[in-house]
Amino acid sequence: MRKLSRWYDVDVRYSDTVSTEGIYGRVSRNKNISQVIKALEATKTVHFRLEGRRVSVMK
Repeated sequence: MRKLSRWYDVDVRYSDTVSTEGIYGRVSRNKNISQVIKALEATKTVHFRLEGRRVSVMK
């Protein structure tokens, strides 16, 4: 998420219940942040809320 935060200039916030497990994969920088979040949510391990420049990560 640190890399995505830099690439898309967003502030990432984690809820207290989010696991410290990693999700690994490749993401094209040509995709917009909404497309990336949708792909990550397809893993069924985390959920996201995008509000302006803030991304909230929840379990």
